[in-house]
Amino acid sequence: MKLSERLLAYWIRIPRRWRLAALTACMLTIWTVEGVRFLTSPALRLPTVTDAIICLIPAILLFMVWKTKRSN
Repeated sequence: MKLSERLLAYWIRIPRRWRLAALTACMLTIWTVEGVRFLTSPALRLPTVTDAIICLIPAILLFMVWKTKRSN
C-alpha cells in the first residue's frame, strides 16, 4: 500500500467534524502567519501567486469537506 493510500485511509477514519476542525485550524494558522509576515515586511508589497496558493488550498479543502458532509 502506498503512503498516499495509507494517509487517505487514515483521513477517512477521522470523524467528519474533526476533519472540519483540523482544516479550519490549518486555514486560520496559515492565514495568521501569512498576514503577520505580510504586515511586518519592510516594504509593503502585493501578494504573490505563491501567497495566494498557500491561502487558497486550505480554504478549498475546507469547502470540499463542508459541501460533502451529510445533512442530518
